[in-house]
This record gives sequence, structure tokens and C-alpha cells, in this order.
Amino acid sequence: MTMYRHRALGIPTCLLAIVWSLSPVGSQATQRVVSLQTRIDNLTMPFSWADTMSPYQVLGTDATGLLNSIAAVQSSAMMAPEDIQKSAVDQWSNVKIPMIERLGRGTLGWIPLYNESTTDYSALIGIPVLGKDTLGASSFILNTTYWYANCFNLSFTEGTPGGFGALGSGVLINYTGTAFHAFVGNNYLWQIVVDNGILNSNISGPLSFDFQIAGFKNSTSNVGLRSQMTCNLTTSSVDVKVICDNSSNCRATAISYSMSQVSNQFSIPRPKGYTSGFAISQFFANIRNSFALFHSGTPASTAFERYLTNPSVNPFSQFYFAVSLSNTMADDYSVRLTQILNTYWLSSIVPISITSGLDPQAEPYPMSVVNSTRIRYVEVQYLHCNTTWLALLIIASTLLCLISFMSGVLKLFLRGPNILDPVSALTRPNVLRMPENATFLDGDERIRLMGHRRVRLGDVVGKNNSRQILIGDEKRVARLQENRPYV
Repeated sequence: MTMYRHRALGIPTCLLAIVWSLSPVGSQATQRVVSLQTRIDNLTMPFSWADTMSPYQVLGTDATGLLNSIAAVQSSAMMAPEDIQKSAVDQWSNVKIPMIERLGRGTLGWIPLYNESTTDYSALIGIPVLGKDTLGASSFILNTTYWYANCFNLSFTEGTPGGFGALGSGVLINYTGTAFHAFVGNNYLWQIVVDNGILNSNISGPLSFDFQIAGFKNSTSNVGLRSQMTCNLTTSSVDVKVICDNSSNCRATAISYSMSQVSNQFSIPRPKGYTSGFAISQFFANIRNSFALFHSGTPASTAFERYLTNPSVNPFSQFYFAVSLSNTMADDYSVRLTQILNTYWLSSIVPISITSGLDPQAEPYPMSVVNSTRIRYVEVQYLHCNTTWLALLIIASTLLCLISFMSGVLKLFLRGPNILDPVSALTRPNVLRMPENATFLDGDERIRLMGHRRVRLGDVVGKNNSRQILIGDEKRVARLQENRPYV
């Protein structure tokens, strides 16, 4: 601003402005050259999860006490609020496995999961993971299996009027093979019918069975109705991408078929010496006994049928009513039956770990775990050097040091007094009262008039032709002469 007022614009002025700017640039560079920043480091760490291919060992009468614990886990999962049933984790924060068949049958590669509330999960409970509470922000791929019940050929058969008890006339009793049914007296509520030849051998291909449910035609009718369909149960082997946040809240983000997937095959792990047919017969018998039956003159449907027909309502909230079947489609039966079967299966192989975290030693039967690695994301703070500000700091510091050094060197070559102070006095405004005929120019105006004027401490002729030393315009003042005496 001073340079503009004095109209002192030119190369020296620009050079002086550059020198002046070095100090603030250097101070800013000093503050900005180093900053505290955060980066994400990836650490590979081990972890484990429950192997869903652990042998099913709830066999025989010695498992009677354990069946109550399994049924308790199953019932708790079915009674959970609807938002938990549709969420990516269960009420114990176990990671649920999506049902890939509902996302695109035959799709290759990873299938992203965009909305957990609209994703159909293979079970109402998830897979226990060892050390899940210490995972932190991390990601991993979980390889696991589940059963999928594909039900089709849905048909309805009406019973005789007279209420739900009329179903006791044999609506669900007609079958060929072994039936695993829930009944009260002569009233059969639901049943799974498997061919005897399948149960007496090792199962090859899908497990095919007939599924029947007894209920009403609708919620206002007393006409009994039977839903009947054929279901093929197969084993799906999938890889699931899981992401956990800093609070160890994990959810599946993508799913794909694993390399070990075999289409249209069913398998049930069992102890050595048992056939798959025997193991599945024990499993169906146990799941039948896990749902309480009520009989007080009029039989009532169990939580099994209620969940299949309307999972949004707590299946244990009412005891004496029968389900309405006419509005349930085969696809709905497939999803809900799949969830019930897998929930009971997980509850059977890891009943303790489901609710308290993966602990193979706490389980009543030997179980296996899958060991793998996960990538954990750790925030690390570090000092970051800004190369641009560092370069400016070096340049400013170097130039200021050179200027300071040159100032001292130049003073060694000065052989006369400092004449700048007297010259600058001519540019200062007079604060006293000005005499007559004196100038009324202020300091800025006098500076502009004196602009580009060169002064010299030189030789002038005084009185009596004596030589004197004065400050004046270099055009009027001669250079000082050596060996000349001055007054």
C-alpha cells in the first residue's frame, strides 16, 4: 500500500516486495509443513466359526435333556420381533446367512446384498464366530452350508364342516412311507412324509418328501383345509462376504456359490456307522417333538404352522386357534420351511455357542470349527510432511539467510557515514506551524516529487572557495576527492 501511495513501482520495488513476503511465507510453511493425519492399515488376523457340517449327534433317548435346550433356542428365535427376524444378525449378534436361491438361481459370481430387510435368510439364527467381539472394523469371507427346501405342486383339499376337529377324520393320515407328524388325539396338525426306501439307506440326490398342513379355509370359516405339496431338500454351499464395524456389528454384504457346491444334492453329517436316512429320520422326529401341542377339548395349531402361514405374528402368542391356509403360496412355504429346518439344525449342533459365543469345549457333543483369516482395518495416526510447504520453507529460509549475510558483508565496504536518515527527514511531514512562503506539501507528496532522485555525499565549493562536504543531487555534487582537505 505504501508503494502505491508513493508511486514507487519498479524492479527494485518488486524485489523488495518479494523479500518482504519471505517472512510470512516461511512462518506459514513452518506451521503447515507437518500435520497429523490418519490412515487405515490392513492387518491379517486369524478367526474361527462354527462348521455347519459338524455331525448331527442328537440321536436316541440319551438326548432327551438336550432337546429341551434346542427347542428353547428355536422358540426364542421364532418369538423374536419381526425387525430382528429380517435383520442381518440374530438377537445374539450371530451373522445370518442369506438364501442365495432367492437372489438369483444359477447366478455366477458375487451377488451384492443391498437391503437386509428385504433379504431372505436361510435361518432365524446366525453362525457363531469365535472372537467376534474383538473383530473391530474388519472383513472376511465365511464359507458355510445350509439346507434349502424347494416346495412345489401346492394343492388344497377341503375337509368336512364342523371346525378344526373335523380334520381328525383322516385328512392327514393318508400317506405311503414314514410320517413325522404332530397330532393331538386323532387330529393330525402337520406331517412330513418320507419314502421308506430313502430312510433305510444313504440319500443320493435331493431329499424328496411330502409336506402337509391342516388348517381352516380362511379366518372366518369352520371348513377344514389341507395344504399339500412336494419338497426337495438340497444342501447349498456358499461363500459370504462379511463386514464388521468398530462395534463388532457384522453383516453379510455379498454371497456366491462356493467351489464345493454340488447341484441337487442333499447331505446330512452324522457319526460314523449311521446312514444319512437314519440321521434325517432322527432329525425330523426331534423337530416334530420340539413344538408344544395343546389340547383342551379342541386341538390348536402349533407354532410350526403359525410361523409357516404368518411369520410376522408371534407364533406363541395364541394357543387355541387354527391357521388359515388359502393365502399361503408355495414360495412362501419354501422360504419359511427352510428357515425352520436350518434354525433347528444350528440349534442342534451348537446349542450353547448360539447364545454365548463360539466355544467348542462348552458344547455337549464334539463339534468342528473352520479356521481362516480376516482383514482388520486399524486407524493409525502419523505425522505427514507436506512436500510443497517444505520446499517453500527451505526456499524462504535460504533466501532470508543469504540476505542477512549479504547485509553484513556489504557494510564492510561502506567507507562513509549513513546519509539515508537525513534524506528521509526531507519526506516527513512537519507537525509544526508552517512559516509564510513554506511548502504545504505533505510527506507522501514530497516523496512522489523526490521519486527516482539520486543523492550523494559529495564535494561542493563553499565560502572563500573552500571545499565542503554536503548531501545533494548527484548531478550538482561532485565526488569526494582523496587527499583534498574539506572544511
